[in-house]
Amino acid sequence: MKIKIPNKILDALDYIIMFDPVSLILVLLVTLAGYATQQMVVYDSPPWWVTGFNTRTLIAFISTFLCNGGILILNQLNHREKQIKASQLSPVENGNIESSVAKKTAVLAITIGLAALLLIQKLFLAGVIIVIFLVRGILHNFLKVSKKRKGGLWLVSNFIYALLLFIFGWLIKGTLQSQIGSYSLPYLTQAFSFLILILLMNGNMLYKTYKDGEEIVHMGDRKYLIWLSFALAVVSFVVGLKNNDPLITHSMLLSLVLYLILIFKLNHLWIQRTLSYSLLFFIFFISSQYPWFFLFAVVAYYLAKKYYKDRYEIQFPNFGNIEMAGEEND
Repeated sequence: MKIKIPNKILDALDYIIMFDPVSLILVLLVTLAGYATQQMVVYDSPPWWVTGFNTRTLIAFISTFLCNGGILILNQLNHREKQIKASQLSPVENGNIESSVAKKTAVLAITIGLAALLLIQKLFLAGVIIVIFLVRGILHNFLKVSKKRKGGLWLVSNFIYALLLFIFGWLIKGTLQSQIGSYSLPYLTQAFSFLILILLMNGNMLYKTYKDGEEIVHMGDRKYLIWLSFALAVVSFVVGLKNNDPLITHSMLLSLVLYLILIFKLNHLWIQRTLSYSLLFFIFFISSQYPWFFLFAVVAYYLAKKYYKDRYEIQFPNFGNIEMAGEEND
């Protein structure tokens, strides 16, 4: 017997889901990569199974949740106000939460996050959050960035977003150093490789034909993007090996097997599998360094999954659908 969440509780969960906990898993993943890399450089050894952290570090991570969650809400509000067809799974975009309430919540979350960073005297972190807000919260919306209509711009926007999150993670306990360039390179090439796959998986740069009523998805003249994604994955692995960074090399070594299969298969299913399992490998290895992240990821994922199942009777999120809040779907 399956237990369904009562409607009153689902109404309350709207105010958690509007922060998009699934997207925040990815936000924390990139931030943790920067944090772990900085710790590896400082101690000349990668961290493993770190279960403790001090109050200042905890506040920094809570702040990035609040600020980025607020920015994701603003992205959703932008789509709703401009009547852009986007994810109707968002309680902000589908009208379950009033625009005025969502806007106040976003502003309050960003304000509290910034105030907390200033309280612990992390001025550089506050500066990075402000830049993220300008890039992702204002410029991203002003340019009407979308995967379908402006794929190249979408890649650049999200690459910059990933770069800023990595820098934020690095600065939680460190300062800007010359090593950040070489040590961030494998993670940034990995991120760009994944972003290309997300574009392809969500239908951008593909075309469809039908044979005997069956839908067939083709790569068309975009096969070079698969090769580019594979090349970036190889660069990520090689540079990570040179840096003696086990986090990126172990996860990418497993992912390269999937990339090789994808090159021969060249179909939508293997784009989905390569992206999904590569992310899972990365989550697994970073959880071996910070196990509390795995706990957060599991709770956030299955809370969202249960919410969408009982609210809309759909299976979301799943490995076949990787979305950021406020992303355009048409």
